[in-house]
Amino acid sequence: MGEDGTTRQLRRPVLLRVAIVTAVVAAALVAAASTVEGEQTADAPASRRSAAPRALEVEAASARPTPGVDSSAVPLGRPSPPPPERGRYRFVATQPGSDEPITYDPCRPIKVVVNVRTMPKGAADVVEEALATMTAVTGFRFELEGTTDEEPDGERPSYQPERYGDRWAPLLIAWSDELEDEGLRGAVSGRAGSRFVHDAFSDRWVYVTGMITLDGPDLASLAKFKRGIDHVRGLLLHELAHVVGLDHVDDPEQLMHPQGQIGVTTFGPGDLHGLAIVSSGPCVPGV
Repeated sequence: MGEDGTTRQLRRPVLLRVAIVTAVVAAALVAAASTVEGEQTADAPASRRSAAPRALEVEAASARPTPGVDSSAVPLGRPSPPPPERGRYRFVATQPGSDEPITYDPCRPIKVVVNVRTMPKGAADVVEEALATMTAVTGFRFELEGTTDEEPDGERPSYQPERYGDRWAPLLIAWSDELEDEGLRGAVSGRAGSRFVHDAFSDRWVYVTGMITLDGPDLASLAKFKRGIDHVRGLLLHELAHVVGLDHVDDPEQLMHPQGQIGVTTFGPGDLHGLAIVSSGPCVPGV
């Protein structure tokens, strides 16, 4: 349960579901800001608003990989101890009839591939830094495998043996635009979510893969502002936190606040407490 006493409980699903969240970057930039070597000297504007998460149902009868691929007998890492300060956190989805969040399996790595089609210059470092931060904070082992030509798709299959072999599809980070992804139209600059399946042995729901879609042109514009790249990195951390199960909170000191705040570019105390919980789930070798 979140610090605000709020969680989202799910009835026992009969279909595989996808939790999708969107993040928004303000389209209006300060036109009068001067530039030096391509960087605008004005501070980056408050850069992100985010819509509430929603679960989309997809067919659950699709094939699955061999259970336990890449699975270890023990967690591959441990979450960092959260600070003594408290703050709000919420979960995207919980186990049926419980306040316990649905989580990824901490005993196997979260593999990551990146579609770089519209990735801004220098953003490869941002991706690596954000993944390293998530590994350090959560204990989940995020492993960047490289690039892919897989395009973002709201009905993306969780299991793609022709492309990725006998395993769950890796987390896809797709640098896209509004022409390819209609969900990025207007002021929307990023969307994220994870898919979860049921493990009959443990009677638990567990996340197995996810997708983040980013509007490369929008974020390239944001990165030109002074400290703008910090806000781009903060946006990616925000989306990665959605992937592992954190929802929005009405607390402007947290990175998971739906409206991005100037100067808030990394996780706050509430975020860290929530991340410590969603990264402390059990091993689930049966999926």
